[in-house]
Amino acid sequence: MFSFHSEQHIPLSEDFSGYSSTTPESSVQLSGTSDTPNAHGEIGTPNHYGANFDHITIQSPFDPSVLDQQSFNLGQGFSSTLQNPITTRPYNSKVSKFQKKTSRTKPCTGCRRRKTKCTVPPHTTICLECSKRNMDCVFETGSEDTMKAKPTVRLCDNCHHRKTVCVIPNGSSACTECTSRYLPCKFSNSSNTNIKIRTTVPIRDYDQYQGPTIMKKTLSLQGPKSSKFLGPSSSFDKNLLVFNEVPESTSTSVGNSPSDVLNREQVQLDSGTKLRKIDDDVIFKIVNDNEEFINLSYAQVDEIEKLVYPHGLTLLNLYFRQVHPLLPVISKGVFFEKYARTHREFDPLLLCMVYLHAINFWSTDPKLAHLPKPSVEKLERLVLVLYSENLINLPPKFSTCQGLILLLHYSFTEAENDLFKPDDYWKKMSQLITICEELGLNYNSDDWVTIPSWERKVRKILTWTVILMDKMYALMEFRPSRVNPDNWLLNELRSEDFQMEENEEVFVERLDGEKYILNHKRGRPSDPVETEMTLFGNLIFVKMVHLSYYVNDALSELFNLKSLKFDDFDTILAKGTSMLTSLSKWYSSLPTQIKDIRIIAGTISTVSLNLSYYLLRFVIFRRILDSFIDADTLTDEQYTNFKSTFKHINLTITQFFESTFMSKLTQDHFRACFFYSDTANAFINIAIVHQLLLKISKEELYLDDEYTYEHTRSQYQTYINTLSSFAPHSKAVVHALDKIKTFASYD
Repeated sequence: MFSFHSEQHIPLSEDFSGYSSTTPESSVQLSGTSDTPNAHGEIGTPNHYGANFDHITIQSPFDPSVLDQQSFNLGQGFSSTLQNPITTRPYNSKVSKFQKKTSRTKPCTGCRRRKTKCTVPPHTTICLECSKRNMDCVFETGSEDTMKAKPTVRLCDNCHHRKTVCVIPNGSSACTECTSRYLPCKFSNSSNTNIKIRTTVPIRDYDQYQGPTIMKKTLSLQGPKSSKFLGPSSSFDKNLLVFNEVPESTSTSVGNSPSDVLNREQVQLDSGTKLRKIDDDVIFKIVNDNEEFINLSYAQVDEIEKLVYPHGLTLLNLYFRQVHPLLPVISKGVFFEKYARTHREFDPLLLCMVYLHAINFWSTDPKLAHLPKPSVEKLERLVLVLYSENLINLPPKFSTCQGLILLLHYSFTEAENDLFKPDDYWKKMSQLITICEELGLNYNSDDWVTIPSWERKVRKILTWTVILMDKMYALMEFRPSRVNPDNWLLNELRSEDFQMEENEEVFVERLDGEKYILNHKRGRPSDPVETEMTLFGNLIFVKMVHLSYYVNDALSELFNLKSLKFDDFDTILAKGTSMLTSLSKWYSSLPTQIKDIRIIAGTISTVSLNLSYYLLRFVIFRRILDSFIDADTLTDEQYTNFKSTFKHINLTITQFFESTFMSKLTQDHFRACFFYSDTANAFINIAIVHQLLLKISKEELYLDDEYTYEHTRSQYQTYINTLSSFAPHSKAVVHALDKIKTFASYD
């Protein structure tokens, strides 16, 4: 929980001083810190993080601890002892090994196609497998040539991606595989088998790779492997493990290669499992993937690459220009290095989500705008298949976290698919947090010098992204935050966390055919506009993280079961007013460029940050208005206090419409700018506050002479009309309008 001092500001960093003429100082005290002045006269824990974006003394409420995870594996099986009079011979009968099988001893057509055991119970003509699937059970009795001919089987898109048998029961339009996984079962033309994509065999171990790479000694992205953090109560104890010691006499040329150093940090348990020591207190278990999954992964990324062919590289550049600056959860240098070798080094879910986000900005790229788009529908269906598989059957991976973050920021074309409904994101968020804890992302990795510096930076940024998303989704769904100070330890974001080292500054060029080359930017002049936009996008991301501190306050004070049950109207009004004041001070300290939602260089805008800020304000307004409506009786003093708040809410809404946000919002924002995942909820809550104001204005006729029922109704209708004009350009707006219609009773 956060607690705030007066006069709190979060100024800009020196690295971003070009965007502001002033750099006010801030002092934000977090709970859990001491109120006793230290040796320097400062209150609270000293800021030992070094220079960050704002030279701030803000500290997040995350202190060290260990979180122990448990795994639960469920297994189910089925066996039958029923005898089949058609396919089994009598007990005492003898069949020569040279005797030819008759048509009666052969399985039915369905079992032969599924490659399952065909068992027909006594006195029936339908086998158990066909009965279970509600299918016709047919035993072919044709000639031997006819029996050898295999029927042509058509696969739905999902079964094609999963490489499984597609069985459609009688009277159903969906196959059994799609039904069991809540996937949309659709058939489309098969992919173009004539497309020539790379079939290069990926690297299995980067530490043994002889070519140039920045992937050596990586922990989280080491080929087809998964890593799991081992806590002090796991089945391995750090004090009982014996790692190889560094030899006393080690020459500078022998024994210091990355592979030699890494071998001294590891204990091989068996051919597919090893333990790796990161520092004195941190140990990871690393397990090789099984070959079946690896081969399936290759087939899936091949399918993805065929769907976007020949625009793969162009889409990647588009993604890193439009999305990555505001959501920097991927190392650009690592991503391009992998792609230059082969797309098969990627996790299918992550690669597919990168392409889908890039396709959202297809019309903004001059190379792509006049060309037909790849099949978004097929890519989306493939994503649903990958999600249902990766979260159930596969061990947690760093790339899984990255793919899930992008997935939770994506709006599907078919908004109401059964697997990924927009209102069902909290469960996905909980899955993401669980995977992060399995991977040790809740630990501060700044001091893990045994892994590459780029990986430490990406782990830190990705963790803060998860915290930001956890707070926002907890607020939207009225759920307890999964991230708490007892189990998450990390340092504040600094400008250095976003800076790429020289060997990470790379780009990919396509040669003749399907050959790609990785080039370094050493000695090449950088594009000043691209550099400035990336820096500005990183700053927007940092301010979103700072906003999550205030969201955390709202969760602690107003949006929890204790407050819901015990806080009366006076308490809610006092808490809400205090939080709104603190939030306004923070927003007013931001530079003008942050509060201006204009699009810069056709790619970057602060529109999503500003919308998230207003979302928090309107959610607090909503809590106060609901409390007023629920109050049985109010004293004259309480009524007077609420009249002042009522006027302030209406004044804020008027400013929101006429000067600060809605009047500046254009279709180009939705066409060319990245939005965070709370967009739809923001527009929905603004409408709900309008509806509550209409209800109060209609019942309390003399509450305010200026903001009457007619005024509020006219303003609300203008808001709905404005949103409707944006609907053709935003799936999030479409979803918001659909939800607003369900409670629009005062229009």
